[in-house]
Amino acid sequence: MSSGFEPSPKTSVVTGDIANTLKQEGFNVRVVYPEPVGDLKKTDWNDVLIHKGKESIQVQFSGVTTPNKADLFDINSALKADKQPIIRESIKSEMHIKNDASFKSEIARSQQRIKEMEMEL
Repeated sequence: MSSGFEPSPKTSVVTGDIANTLKQEGFNVRVVYPEPVGDLKKTDWNDVLIHKGKESIQVQFSGVTTPNKADLFDINSALKADKQPIIRESIKSEMHIKNDASFKSEIARSQQRIKEMEMEL
C-alpha cells in the first residue's frame, strides 16, 4: 500500500477480502493504492496517469512483481474449477425442468397463444 493514503472503507474491505483469499490459496499478494492527486476527492490509477503521467505509476509500482503466465494460468484454472460444480448443478436443474411434463405443456400453451396472436395481427 502506498504510504500516507488510505482508500475508502468499502474499497479497503473488498480489496482486503480478495487479497486474504488469494493469500490463503498460497499466492503472494501486495495491494497498491494510488497516491492522491492534487485536490481530487478520490484518486484512481487513471487519474494518476492523466495528471502525473505513466512515470508516476511506474514509481508507485516500483518493487511490485507481477505473476508470470504460468501463475496466471494456475489462477484462472483454480477459478474455473471452483465454478464447475455450480455450473453442473445448473445444467442438471435445467434438464429436470425441460423434461418436466407440466413445463412442456405450459410451453406448448404459450406457443399456441403466440400463434393465435400472430394470426390476429
